[in-house]
Formats: sequence, structure tokens, C-alpha cells
Amino acid sequence: MGLRFGSDVEALGALLRIMQQGVFCFPAGNDRKVLQFLPPLILTDDEAEDLIARMTKAFA
Repeated sequence: MGLRFGSDVEALGALLRIMQQGVFCFPAGNDRKVLQFLPPLILTDDEAEDLIARMTKAFA
């Protein structure tokens, strides 16, 4: 799972904001405009809602 941004700089800024919310992500190895997420294979509804809330705060 990943998010693609318009530039490397935008992706780096988003990376910092996302990590400040406690969500682990990293640049894709072949494209630094893409941030990768590696969620667990089994995700509860509560965990999904928590992730969405954290991402919303990161981009607010």
C-alpha cells in the first residue's frame, strides 16, 4: 500500500508529518515520490479507524 506525491520534496514533507502521528512509512526503493505502508495482514476495525484518524491529522 502506498501514497504517490507530485515530487520528492512533497513526499518527504508528508513522511515527516505522518511519522509525527506515529505511523511508520518509508520511501519506495524505486520511486521516492511514493511512500509505502506495511500494515499487518489482519487489521481490526479499531486499528483501521485509528490509522485513518492519524492520517487525517497528518494532512490537516
